[in-house]
This record gives sequence, C-alpha cells and structure tokens, in this order.
Amino acid sequence: MKYTKFDEIYANSQYTAKLAKTLYGMRSIVQYPQIDETYYTTQISENPLPYYVVIGRLVNFVRESDIIIKLFNHMKLPLVVIGE
Repeated sequence: MKYTKFDEIYANSQYTAKLAKTLYGMRSIVQYPQIDETYYTTQISENPLPYYVVIGRLVNFVRESDIIIKLFNHMKLPLVVIGE
C-alpha cells in the first residue's frame, strides 16, 4: 500500500524541508525535535570539566567509532560516547 495523500508533511529541519521540496516536490512544515525538560540542569558547575562527545552507530561495520575511541585514549582526552 502506498500513501499519496497527506494533510500535512513535517520536516525536522530547514535542510530536510528543502530536500523534500527538491527531491519530491513536497512542501513541509518545519517542526524542530523537542527535548524533554527533565534533561536540562539548572545547576551549572563553577569549574566545569571539558570533554568531547561523539554520537553515532556502534556497529561492527562502522569503523569510525573504533578509530575515534582509540585516538582519544591515545591522547588521554575525555570522551563521552552516545549510540547503540
């Protein structure tokens, strides 16, 4: 079954909306993803610690994660890895 009629189409960024217009001729409403307020912190440390964050897929065929982790271990820099 293929859906061809829509009331509204939403995109998660201006880039995605432009891409949908260019590729498919579809206009869309940009609705940015919301972040649950429980993830915000109201207390900011007076001495924050610097760290780096990498977000991505942690699967065998994506070798960039291994390279990034090895690099940060070698350089002894703090790294937070987010992904599954």
